[in-house]
Amino acid sequence: MTVHLLTVAIGPVQDFISAARRSRDLWFGSQMLSEISKATACAIRDAKGHLIFPAPEALDKSVDGQPLNIANIILAELPEGIVPADISKNAEVVANRRWQEFASDAYKTASPLIDTKLWNEQLNDVLEFYAAWMPLDPADYKETRQRLMRLMAGRKACRDFQPAKGHQGIFKSSLDGARESVLIAPKHRRQVLESNSNLAQRFRFSRGEELDIIGVTKRAATRETFASVVRVAADPWIRGIQKNREAAQILMEIADHCHDTPFSTGTGAHYKGIFPYDGAVLYPSRLNGLLQPPSDRQQESYSYEDLLNDQDRKKLQRIKSCVEMLQKASLKGLGYGEPELYLAILVADGDRMGKVLSVIAEAEQHLKFSQQLAEFAGQAGNIVGKHNGCLIYSGGDDVLALLPVDCCLECARQLHDEFGNLLKDWKDEENNPPTLSVGLAIGHCLEPLEDLLDYARAAEKAAKRLPGKNGLAVHLYPRSGVSIQVQNQWTENPDKRLQDWVCMHLREEISDKAAYDLRQLARDYAGWPNSVQTNDAIKKDIIRLLKRKRAGNQPLNLEVLERDLSQCVQCTGTEPDQRHQDYHPGVMQLANEWLIARRLARSMRQARGLKAIASVRESTT
Repeated sequence: MTVHLLTVAIGPVQDFISAARRSRDLWFGSQMLSEISKATACAIRDAKGHLIFPAPEALDKSVDGQPLNIANIILAELPEGIVPADISKNAEVVANRRWQEFASDAYKTASPLIDTKLWNEQLNDVLEFYAAWMPLDPADYKETRQRLMRLMAGRKACRDFQPAKGHQGIFKSSLDGARESVLIAPKHRRQVLESNSNLAQRFRFSRGEELDIIGVTKRAATRETFASVVRVAADPWIRGIQKNREAAQILMEIADHCHDTPFSTGTGAHYKGIFPYDGAVLYPSRLNGLLQPPSDRQQESYSYEDLLNDQDRKKLQRIKSCVEMLQKASLKGLGYGEPELYLAILVADGDRMGKVLSVIAEAEQHLKFSQQLAEFAGQAGNIVGKHNGCLIYSGGDDVLALLPVDCCLECARQLHDEFGNLLKDWKDEENNPPTLSVGLAIGHCLEPLEDLLDYARAAEKAAKRLPGKNGLAVHLYPRSGVSIQVQNQWTENPDKRLQDWVCMHLREEISDKAAYDLRQLARDYAGWPNSVQTNDAIKKDIIRLLKRKRAGNQPLNLEVLERDLSQCVQCTGTEPDQRHQDYHPGVMQLANEWLIARRLARSMRQARGLKAIASVRESTT
């Protein structure tokens, strides 16, 4: 009899995770895929297979009461006497059964809204299951695993396609357009939702929204809620005004009006303080939108905005009065201004993981490596939570999270350091340990969620493109205009430098216009040679600019400036063939850092509880 090495991959990742319009869709989709993978791994373990990845401990581990995510890739050693084809077939049955359990729970809840025929057509055409195996000589584990991964790649490339079952005249899903909507005709949905307020709040349909079987399952399979991107963006403001007793009381009154209403959802395991609700009502523009009369097509519309009744609108009017008391600077107002509308999306991924794995020569060593990855996945959830963020996924070396802007840099640094500490003893062939590259995209909370995710993934790719990787990329996407990007290796402490500029913004040593003047300076120094004299001239020009453009009266901290400016103006990467570009790269990088620091400083001001009309002296304390 022969020992075998088995690998299994489960998908589709796009449908379960990426196709999402709400943060809850994104979170629960990743939970579903993780739970399906976990059930599959348990089936292999129960059939006497020895799990290598994920580590067996990860199947039962939880963080703050939430099950630990695992990746959708499984690797196991099958002892003699076990037929790989039988194990694979049983694992596929278990995976499909677990998916159908989620779908069944959703159907029980949402059946009044579902076209049963379309639902049943899609039910067995969702899950993708791939398996491959090879005989294993324990002395030849490394080579066998590498051949097995190549075999799996070929298996995925030759995947089976079921014939399409299109239906004329039926809308496609709004999330990805891949499948038809399984919802009943729009003209009947309103009647169902008007008579079932729980169902209306569970789905919170946008105008014209259509969902396929996966979209409905994400919304209806569980009652558990998740923090919205708006709530994450508003978190610094909410934390800040709680420092004022009167303001905290008003916020609690707003929370009372939000309880059990169709216009506000809970935040699940996150933000359990005095305002555990969707933050849309804290923004006057969103609040006024909810107070608008129903649309002209009220009888056909099934969106939650058009289902609000008179009692809901009375609550919204009371909320509006409270919000004005908090935000307006008048005789009766406290003058805190509106919450910032930007949040950070963090995507992290390990570097050189494949190279490190290629050195591991034994299954037992690989298992120990998997155990430490599981430990990091658990720690990642704790780190994100301590920084007021919401973890969407953490499995192996991958992390996806939503964070308030004021906390994103510290969270990224702690994730990077924790990953490095846990895996420092594992090395590749060149004796380099794995590192964690992190991408942070700071975007407007009203941007489509799929765009925000694309921004974050682009930042992560930029971090991993740096020589030697181990990078941090921070990309700011203003509502209008091009993105503002900075990226550097963690060894250069880019987060520390950004925080120094933030402190200067908070002390009002850098005016808002200074960064744009610095961009002009970058163009003035385009093509200058990289020399000590040039760098000294640039530093003096920048300090002259700062002295002229300061917003406050505080003296400049020249010691900090000298240190940070020396790192910025070195023209890193400016080779002779690049000297004729339109700007000096080091100075332009510095201008971008100042612009990003300005956005970070705005959120930090709100987190400190500083009012919108605060004086310069108040903002420096």
